[in-house]
Order: sequence, then structure tokens, then C-alpha cells
Amino acid sequence: MLKQVQHDGKNYFLDSPNKFLTRTTLPPLPTYLFNSLSLKTFPYRQTNSRSECLKHSSTNSLSHQYTKTLIYLCIMYSNEHQIRVRYGETDQMGYLHHGNYPLYYEVGRVECMRSLGFPYGELEISGVLMPVLSLDCKFIRPVLYDEHLTIKTTLLELPSSRMKFLYELFNEQGQKVNEGHTELCFVDAKTRRPMRCPADILEKTQPYFS
Repeated sequence: MLKQVQHDGKNYFLDSPNKFLTRTTLPPLPTYLFNSLSLKTFPYRQTNSRSECLKHSSTNSLSHQYTKTLIYLCIMYSNEHQIRVRYGETDQMGYLHHGNYPLYYEVGRVECMRSLGFPYGELEISGVLMPVLSLDCKFIRPVLYDEHLTIKTTLLELPSSRMKFLYELFNEQGQKVNEGHTELCFVDAKTRRPMRCPADILEKTQPYFS
């Protein structure tokens, strides 16, 4: 059964979280994910493995970047969480203050990790920290007090020494109001040195990226 996924107002179709697209055309991806990428059409057929995807891409003279784009688009994990804008989070103009969007990203990220089976609190207890390395934020529409928002958080790739998340905020009308991206790394709490992704996290995320 095909699963329809919306991204940036466009429709994508997946067989399952770890299968590829079955459509013959793809809209372009956000520029902050892949710079200098202007992909309008992408010839493709249904496949069930990464190797078959790469083989098919090669025979059709598709660039490695396009192949990478397809893999990133189709192999990922998303979670949604609802939140209501509180009065203290708005500014003098009545809008949700720009400084609160990263806090909303954190809410979405923590709930995404919880849904995957590794709550962030337990991760810290085990001796693993996850500081933020980079953050970007794009404001699309204003958000007002008491609006009910959906935070869609997507884990973009299999964790290594880092984890990359995409955040999309939608209002009650289903309009995208904000989107952003963060990259975090794994740090040993005792030594404060970078480390590889813990084995249990890899085990729980691997099914979505194979």
C-alpha cells in the first residue's frame, strides 16, 4: 500500500519508511538540504534496495547528487507533536517571538527521539550528551498567541557521530509557518570528547535507513 507524504506542499509516495518512491517525477528539495540543486524531474521506477537504486541511477546517467537526493528523501523517519502558543512566548506585536522557535525545535526533537525508543533524559543518564553544532530557521508565516501548531520532526539520515533533523511547523489550517534544521553531535559526558553514535540508537534507527 502506498503512503502519501507531504513535504513543502508537494506530495510524495512511499511504499514504507524503508522503501523508495514509485512516482516518475519529484519536486525540488529545500535548498538548505542540498545547495545548488534544482531538480524538477527525476525518472525513476519502484525499487526495494539501495543497491538497486544506485544501479538504476547509473544506467540512466543520473548524477551521484541526484541519487543521494532520492535516498535522503525516501529513507527517513518523521514524528509529529502538537503544541499551543503561550502568551509569554509572544512579542509586543502579538507574534510568536523568533527566539522561541529553537525551543519548539527542541520539543519536536525530544519527542521524535522518544518515539524511536531513546528518550533524551535516559541518554544523558547513560553518559551521552548531544550539543547543537548548527541551526537554521526560516520564517514563512506569522504565528499568534493561542494558535495550535504541529511540529513535524524528521531524522534525515542514519546517525553516525552526528544527527541531522528537519523541522516543519504547521498551523491549524495545515499551512507551513516555519521550517528549520539542526545538526547535533554525540559527546561523552565524562571526557567531553566527541564519540560515535551509541549502538542501541543505531539498532533502533537502522530499520528506517536500510
